[in-house]
Amino acid sequence: MPSSIPPAALVLALLSALCLTAACTIPFLGDADSSGERIDGGIGIPDRGVEKTYVSMSAARAQLQEFIPGSEMDRGTIPFYYIQGADLDSSGDAARWTFAANRSTGLMLMVFENGDLTEIPWGSRFSDTPINLDQVMQPQDLFTKNHDVIFSDPAVTVTEESELDLRGGVYTLTLGSGGAMRYLVFDAVTGEPVGV
Repeated sequence: MPSSIPPAALVLALLSALCLTAACTIPFLGDADSSGERIDGGIGIPDRGVEKTYVSMSAARAQLQEFIPGSEMDRGTIPFYYIQGADLDSSGDAARWTFAANRSTGLMLMVFENGDLTEIPWGSRFSDTPINLDQVMQPQDLFTKNHDVIFSDPAVTVTEESELDLRGGVYTLTLGSGGAMRYLVFDAVTGEPVGV
């Protein structure tokens, strides 16, 4: 007497095979649309294959101006209340610059990275005093002037997790990664270390 496969098991096997192959071919279940192009959506891990571009704060600011509509530029320079350079190199250039600005459309974080600008609406208030960029020392000059202070501890040095914040007339430099962190504070105008 030949053995037969129960009909329920056969149906389950066919449904399983259909589900496994459908996820690869149905556009809303996979990573491709009907044209075969990749659909990016949601929050994901950034593509680390892209070459980082390190730029100075002044170069990032100048390139930012290209993204600002002419009508807004006509009212003068946009006031910045906070600036952060992230993923620093040893000269003070950064792979990403964030400028907190008061735009005609409201308070915005303007993130400049690899030649692209992303604007993020900001619901919180900025300090009342904008940064006078004509008076503050540029990060490259700050790093040159304070080279021995910044690079005094080789165990805690500039890494891609390092950040340079400019707020209220003060630069705060965060060095290191993981458990070994170091914070240095400098007067933004003179470049002198504060509290060292």
